Amino acid sequence: MNEPADIGLTDEGKDKLKILDEENYFKLMVDGYRFSIAIAIAHRQISSTSGFGTIFHTKTVDPDDTIYWSIKALYPELTEPIYKTAERLAEWGVNYLYGKYIEDDLSIIDIMESVLIPSEQEK
Repeated sequence: MNEPADIGLTDEGKDKLKILDEENYFKLMVDGYRFSIAIAIAHRQISSTSGFGTIFHTKTVDPDDTIYWSIKALYPELTEPIYKTAERLAEWGVNYLYGKYIEDDLSIIDIMESVLIPSEQEK
């Protein structure tokens, strides 16, 4: 399967990510994009939206192919290019984060803690 050289979000998703970036939730917009992918994976959610524009080169988002190999391992049933799935994951994640932002309930630490697996001692 041919992987795209560039990935992104819908226009609406891009606007939401820009707002989160301008509000300094992430050091760089690409960090927010990566976090959006991770949070969607953690929640086992994916957007069914299509019509993505480009924002980043895949090597900007995933310079060491960690995202590529993670998605490939976690979604073995994929019939689309891995980075197309990354876009759909990012779209879900951005919408999730933006929803929290609108509710004035966006805390990156709280989100991370909500998806952590408790250690054996904490069970």
